[in-house]
Amino acid sequence: MTLLSNIFGYAWTVALLIGWVIVTYMFVQVAIKGRFWSWRRKANGKTWPPVRAETPVRFWVVWFFMAGPFLFITLMLVVGLSASLAERF
Repeated sequence: MTLLSNIFGYAWTVALLIGWVIVTYMFVQVAIKGRFWSWRRKANGKTWPPVRAETPVRFWVVWFFMAGPFLFITLMLVVGLSASLAERF
């Protein structure tokens, strides 16, 4: 039973890391493209979430509140991992 639970634990960790990398890539891609993956135009002509070409300030505010915490956690994990590896070698 221990071997099976270890395999499931490793598989879950790999799936979580792959998902984390995909979401991080999507947030960076949104910043480059200038529009979110779920944007749509409403009846009054406005789009939500905002598109960078139409309203750049609103776009960056929404992007910051969506991606900021996620990318900050990613940055802290990368810094911690690199510090840990630098200490080891």
